[in-house]
Amino acid sequence: MEEQHQQGFGIVEIIVAMMIFAVIAVSAAPVLLKGLHTTAKSLSMAQAAKISNDVISSARLSASNCNTFSGFVETEISPQQDSRNNIYDITLDSQILQEGELAACTDQSHPTQWFQVTVTRNGTNEVLSQVRTIVAVPRMK
Repeated sequence: MEEQHQQGFGIVEIIVAMMIFAVIAVSAAPVLLKGLHTTAKSLSMAQAAKISNDVISSARLSASNCNTFSGFVETEISPQQDSRNNIYDITLDSQILQEGELAACTDQSHPTQWFQVTVTRNGTNEVLSQVRTIVAVPRMK
């Protein structure tokens, strides 16, 4: 009788290869999950920075005089939602700077105000973006 040689992989070799692959996959999973979490947080922070910049642009446009600027600052901005269904809360704050001192915003006051936008994740106190700038507010004549 002639001896037949079988070629290919046997079931034992396939099971061993699958076990090795499973061990490698399980050891790589935490790194991949951490990367996904970091990417999601970075996207949220980028979106929050964009919201902050948009609000600052709106504040500068509203600063035709102290009354309109104060009205903008006192307006409550509704939470915003991004394409990933994250919801962001927006808080505004402003004080007039008069010779380095904080004072009330009046039309006779110094025409610069600091303006701060804080964006947090909805339902938490996690600050994703906090931007402070100075806005020129012309006096009424």
